[in-house]
Amino acid sequence: MPSFLDKAAESDEEIRSTQEKDPADLSGAQEPDWDNPDAWSGSTESASNSASENADRTAPPKSKKPKAPASKSKAAATRTPALRRGRPKGPDRKPLSTRILPELDRMLTKAVEETGKNPQTLVEEALAMYFRRLKIEDPGPGEGSTAA
Repeated sequence: MPSFLDKAAESDEEIRSTQEKDPADLSGAQEPDWDNPDAWSGSTESASNSASENADRTAPPKSKKPKAPASKSKAAATRTPALRRGRPKGPDRKPLSTRILPELDRMLTKAVEETGKNPQTLVEEALAMYFRRLKIEDPGPGEGSTAA
């Protein structure tokens, strides 16, 4: 009488034989004959299939007119794009690159650690407080966009 272990191994073998083989599994792969390069191809043809042999094959002619895009209904064109999951998009921001003194960098790092806010938020809040103190108001879009 077969043991439980034998039955389990037999069952595993049955399952493996009925399942589709994983293409990345090389367990049953045959090692190529390294001394015979002609045997390296997977087919019975000779292994000397160069690109020049493929040159005599004619490709279907390409039409000169650009293809019209696939017909879409007007409803599909005006439909909003599918919602993406994840973090919501924040406000539009302008890229800004600046260099700061090492002591300010250390203080910024300490502020990030103590407040849990990110550096961008801290810099934006600091600039907003500084502008309020100087009584500088937003000139509006387009008016204050001169290059520095």
